[in-house]
Amino acid sequence: MKPSRRPRLNLPQWTTHPGFGVAALLGVAVLLVVHGEPQPSSRPSGKSVVVSGSPTAPVGVPATLVLHKGRVEYRLGSTVRHVALPSGARPRSILTSRGLSVVMAAVGNRQRAYAVTKDLKVTDLGPADAALPAAQGTAAIVLEVALVDPGVLDQVAPSPSASSSPSGSVSTSSKTPPGQAAAKDFGIRRYDSSGRMVQALRDLPRGMRAAVDTVVGLVVWTPVNPVFDGSTPLEPLSAAAQLVRPNDTLRALGSVHPLAATTSDLLVWDVQRRQFGIMPLRYVTSTATSTASPSPDLSPGSSGSRSASSESPSPSATPTIVVGTRWYEPTRGFTVTGPASFAPDGSAFAVYAQVGSRRRLVVAQLNQVLTNQIEVLALTAPTSTPSPTPAPASGSGPASSDQGPGGVESSRASAASASSASSASSASAASASSASAAAAASPPFDSAGFPIPAPVRPAWWGKLVVAVGSEGTVVGYQPGNAQAALLDLGLGGIQSIANAP
Repeated sequence: MKPSRRPRLNLPQWTTHPGFGVAALLGVAVLLVVHGEPQPSSRPSGKSVVVSGSPTAPVGVPATLVLHKGRVEYRLGSTVRHVALPSGARPRSILTSRGLSVVMAAVGNRQRAYAVTKDLKVTDLGPADAALPAAQGTAAIVLEVALVDPGVLDQVAPSPSASSSPSGSVSTSSKTPPGQAAAKDFGIRRYDSSGRMVQALRDLPRGMRAAVDTVVGLVVWTPVNPVFDGSTPLEPLSAAAQLVRPNDTLRALGSVHPLAATTSDLLVWDVQRRQFGIMPLRYVTSTATSTASPSPDLSPGSSGSRSASSESPSPSATPTIVVGTRWYEPTRGFTVTGPASFAPDGSAFAVYAQVGSRRRLVVAQLNQVLTNQIEVLALTAPTSTPSPTPAPASGSGPASSDQGPGGVESSRASAASASSASSASSASAASASSASAAAAASPPFDSAGFPIPAPVRPAWWGKLVVAVGSEGTVVGYQPGNAQAALLDLGLGGIQSIANAP
């Protein structure tokens, strides 16, 4: 009996030439770059998560505040209530903490903060530059205010590449270069769950900004050695953080960018070494523990494209890290800007980052510390549409390390960061789309080297983290599962989601 022959695929003869394979790979690389993906040589390393196809209605959605189409709504099941902001206020972001929500809104060319209580009463808190959750005393929200010229909106402008700069080079400086605005000084105010001020304006250490409020004090930070491409600020080479204790004494925390905290741990990002770290708060505030210099060895390319330039010197300051800090393995391929948020039980954290020109969600479980299990989700709809997958429930699925074109890349910094909130949200869907486009084109760092905050903060519905993409896509993911799900909330033009107070 003769063996059956497999049918042969008749291809043109020129496809057998070695140059055909090279050309095909080059074409794929060009397509990836055009669509905002990093070059193959700078692909993120670590764990990958796939986002499923058809959007599904999530189960058990809690009371939420949703910013979409230039307006803020309270939603719980079939109940929908409009949050009435003053006329002319264009909402940009929402933050909820300890029974109080704050909507940051643009009024003219300034930003103001509006407190929203549980009964949806709105109170104007005045000009503000940022807001973060409070962790001390009876305060619910901490507002950051510039001591001079507060509430100035982030400028939206495209970020040219190094090759497009007049000199074609990247420069570094410990001072603000000519033509850039001088760094500002900031203070903070604290408000309780009723929107009442419980602490008047308190100055921060000179040149530093508020990052994370903890039960042992306020953590502040500043970039070290900002990097500029012509007149465009890029990611700084390093950072410096301090703890401001309630008695106003200071404690140096090292060369880190603080991102979020639980009642026991502080999440930090080492800008120079490209690592997430977990600092125990008992060591953060202790005067008995010293700091220890980390290993001077840096992974290749850890400073992104800047490390290849002879004009990009190493930071002059010796980095120090609090003893007891546990580190995830070094990462590559994304830029972290924060802010971050922890799961309610403190078992995982989530933070927005940037890969190429696209926003990503970075997630990691605390029980995976000392590993490279950093998960990065693409917040866009996949190119293919497989059968609908339900939103992740309370179970935990197996981890996956495969990387797909419509899924997620994982772990590490090199590109532009998550950009600022849309500068002109209006009450129409068209303006919401243009606002998202403006945010995607905005510079990731301000003139002093501080990252411009992401327009939204990851929200948690129990163990499910909910993130919003720049195109209004909403993704739900339970850390450790093999897949994330597109969520159908029955709305369009979503810009931000937060739990209701």
